[in-house]
Amino acid sequence: MRSMFFFAAVTLGCNTGSDPVNTPPEAPPLTPVTAAPPAFTPPTVVGEARWYQYPDGRRKVTNVFGFHTKTAIGDKATLVPATTGFAPQEASVTAVSEGDVGEDAPSVNVELSDIADPAWQAAAITGPPDGGGVAFRLIVLHPPVPSARALEISSVPADALPKGVSASLVVGAVDFTGDERPEVVSTEFCCDNPVLPAAGGTCEYTCGADYLRTDAEWAVVRSTQPL
Repeated sequence: MRSMFFFAAVTLGCNTGSDPVNTPPEAPPLTPVTAAPPAFTPPTVVGEARWYQYPDGRRKVTNVFGFHTKTAIGDKATLVPATTGFAPQEASVTAVSEGDVGEDAPSVNVELSDIADPAWQAAAITGPPDGGGVAFRLIVLHPPVPSARALEISSVPADALPKGVSASLVVGAVDFTGDERPEVVSTEFCCDNPVLPAAGGTCEYTCGADYLRTDAEWAVVRSTQPL
């Protein structure tokens, strides 16, 4: 009797039937979803400014250049630090006045609101020991481009720069779409030899040019030269 029970247990424990095993259908292959680049309105102003600390410790956006279209108080602009590691900020126009007549159109003097961002307030400055000096250069975009971000200049491929512009001339590069290729490039160079960068300190006079890319085409939207 004991051996018969053992045989039955072994038989029940082994699945020797030929019933087909039900398997779930194969899932269809996943289709990669590519996020659409952020939409933006191309700025009509690509200017520059400085994030400056006064000797008394106050910090303010100063030396705002590039506005050739008169704007209204309260209008917004995006401020992009050319130095990576600092988040862009939005500022409001607090004052507007007529400026000098430039090469292309009458310029407009614009003052922008203060920035309270803690990282901006703590940024190291370059200047004399009296406590005044510049923390970093700003690229000013108006109307604002909220998706704008500064690129590390050394990481920008040569084929992503405007024709004839070498990386040594670039002092700021801004990406609007997140593809790591700039829509704005700011340059500085020696006025008497435009292939030499101003950063070397060998220029008698420094000139500059700001480029904006739209529909894969680059255009100079602002140029600077000594008065």
